[in-house]
Amino acid sequence: MSGRRRALPLLSDAFFYGYTGTCVVAGATGAAFANLDLALVSGFRPHEQLPGRAAATVLSQHRFLRAIEMGFGVYSLRQREAIHRDPATNRVFLSLMASGIAARALARAVDGRPRVNAYVFGGSELVGLALIFAHTRSTLQR
Repeated sequence: MSGRRRALPLLSDAFFYGYTGTCVVAGATGAAFANLDLALVSGFRPHEQLPGRAAATVLSQHRFLRAIEMGFGVYSLRQREAIHRDPATNRVFLSLMASGIAARALARAVDGRPRVNAYVFGGSELVGLALIFAHTRSTLQR
């Protein structure tokens, strides 16, 4: 097996576990500590910048979205074998991952330039998507 063929599974796994692990950790901490999460990620402080009910609504929605992110990460980790073997599960995982990347691109086009961290996350997600896609072409059972 050539060096390139050995490298792809390793890189794919590194990005898979990095991505899904980040979904779990960022999702859980963001749901539990929404105020701090929003401040660190975006500089937004709802209780300082919005009236009470609006702040509560934003934080509630943020917690919900972060919990969904955590759930996606946990599910993906539990379904790792199916993602690498079953074509339908693979398509769902890659489609969900790609939808997050597409949402970042849409946000850039519609909302303007985000902080640098959004580019770092989006770029690493895109690289991870490409690596996982390329690697799983050889692991799927047809």
